[in-house]
Amino acid sequence: MVEKAYKFRFYPTPEQESLLRRTLGCVRLIYNKALAARTQAWYEHQERVSYKQTSAMLTSWKKQEDLDFLTEVSSVPLQQGLRHLQAAFTNFFGGRAKYPNFKKKRNGGSAEFTKAAFRWKDGQVYLAKCAEPLPIRWSRQLPQNCVPSTITVKLEPSGRWSVSLRVDDTRDLKLKPVKKQVGIDLGITSLLTTSDGKKVANPKNLQRLHKKLRLAQKSLDRKPDKKSNNYHKARLKVAKIHSKIKDSRLDYTHKLTTQLIRENQTIVVEDLAVKNMVKNHKLARAISDANWAELVRQLVYKAEWYGRELIKIDRYFPSSKRCSNCGHVVEKLPLKIREWDCPECGSHHDRDINASVNILAAGLAVSVCGATVRPEESKSRKAGAMKQKVSNSNVKESRAVPSGQRREDVNEYQCQDNINIYDSSECNLLATQAAMGRNLQVIQLQEKLNSAILVKLQEDDYQGWLKYTDIDKIQPAKTPFKPHIFGETEIREKLPEIIAFTYKAMSIPNYYLWGGTVGPNYDCSGLIQAAFVSVGIWLPRDAYQQEAFCQNISLDKYQLNNQLIVGDLVFFGTGEEADHVGLYLGEGRYIHSSGKSQGRNGIGIDVLSEVGDEVSQRYYQQFRSAARVVRTYIPHDKT
Repeated sequence: MVEKAYKFRFYPTPEQESLLRRTLGCVRLIYNKALAARTQAWYEHQERVSYKQTSAMLTSWKKQEDLDFLTEVSSVPLQQGLRHLQAAFTNFFGGRAKYPNFKKKRNGGSAEFTKAAFRWKDGQVYLAKCAEPLPIRWSRQLPQNCVPSTITVKLEPSGRWSVSLRVDDTRDLKLKPVKKQVGIDLGITSLLTTSDGKKVANPKNLQRLHKKLRLAQKSLDRKPDKKSNNYHKARLKVAKIHSKIKDSRLDYTHKLTTQLIRENQTIVVEDLAVKNMVKNHKLARAISDANWAELVRQLVYKAEWYGRELIKIDRYFPSSKRCSNCGHVVEKLPLKIREWDCPECGSHHDRDINASVNILAAGLAVSVCGATVRPEESKSRKAGAMKQKVSNSNVKESRAVPSGQRREDVNEYQCQDNINIYDSSECNLLATQAAMGRNLQVIQLQEKLNSAILVKLQEDDYQGWLKYTDIDKIQPAKTPFKPHIFGETEIREKLPEIIAFTYKAMSIPNYYLWGGTVGPNYDCSGLIQAAFVSVGIWLPRDAYQQEAFCQNISLDKYQLNNQLIVGDLVFFGTGEEADHVGLYLGEGRYIHSSGKSQGRNGIGIDVLSEVGDEVSQRYYQQFRSAARVVRTYIPHDKT
């Protein structure tokens, strides 16, 4: 169930307008008198006046002869006005708003009617003390079987009347899930730039009408008598121009946010402090005209309605200064620089597109870790990104979360593409690779989101760091990884396929890649692991781990060819642990991926003999052991 408000224009009869204007005037009067009483009580006696006390004051005010007109209007809007004043003080003491201001007649006003003060009959609204229904222009239909719970009547400064009907919509508004995520960078030249390179033009509604507004305002300023009809006409003219600007902004913003919600499952935006940004007088008008705060507000509630995920990242995250390719952060990047080259990797960036890509990556990093911290509660610049917390769990679901499963319950993800895994959060040195389809678990989010998150590959328990720019390449796994158990006999039967895999890998142009487990470029243990995985047999990742895992073979170095069988693993190294591995092919030969420092740069075949070529002799001198694969690796949490 979703609480929604439907706003309509209406054109009251003269009798209705007279009653409504008196109601608005009474609401304004009671609000101001209660505010004055609370302010006076604090300054004179340092006492706080509660809502109950102001409600009692209202009862006494109605009994005064000079205020007996208060009884001519419904009492419900008066009580609601006092409740709104209480809410204003609550926000003030909570640090969310300034001290309440007195209401002014020229600003129009509003009156709120609860169920006790109106009737809903045959699709018409009858307000208290009104015999006829409000002549509402029904520009759209209310949801079927929905009855308003609260009705708010508003008079705008331009003299326009509107009514807002609050209803509980019981329909299922969730949209069909899509597989698209987008990061949004808000701007002035372009209203927003998306991570897929699209730029949405800024309509600049104020700029289009600014000259007309300025002339109307000058005309108003030249009318000194505020009680004259000419002053009233000039004021209405200014107010109507402001209304036109406001309507244009809202219409454009609603259409844009609805499009974004429909096309994307996950939307990431910055948690901008617009109130602070407009203090820059050079940009204040442009920022206000861009309507950023309203755009984000609409994305928040529409995401909740339609089952999308909205993520806000911290306002201090250096989205513009950070290279989306390598992660380097430049010290200074003035606003006048719209394109720049990364001094670290040389990548050329459009300022706004680069920022939106970084925003998406940062937001998805937090989404993967299931953070649910309210951005408003963050006071530290150390916070990299935070997920927008909402009351409806629909907004917490994203991309491919199975039905009925919340994102914070997800702890296993599947790679949607080949992914590099690094040895540290700086992501400078490749540790391993995760082929498309592998499962991983998120272990730790980097505190400042400067580079990566710590993950563990489920099949071999290998841990490493994933660049946050690659977060969009993983999605919640539909099913957790379950290892297939192979016996020694089954493994022996699959050895021809394993050897065929290595020959095929050698036939494709390749080079030795430290950390490589995805073709065409492998390191030594990566080639061995990939070969066995090609038939469903998992081995540990590194050579020393494979040596410890497999069944050791007692050898006489001078009788190797008689003791080894096809498919055995041969290990090399000069230290305490093996640092190189190959697959034995028989007749003293083995296939392996060799580094350039050893005389070859890629996959080749060498012999276990001191009479071979220079590369073979070098490795033969480092030969240390051999082992046989008799079982498949089972992850620790799967045992």
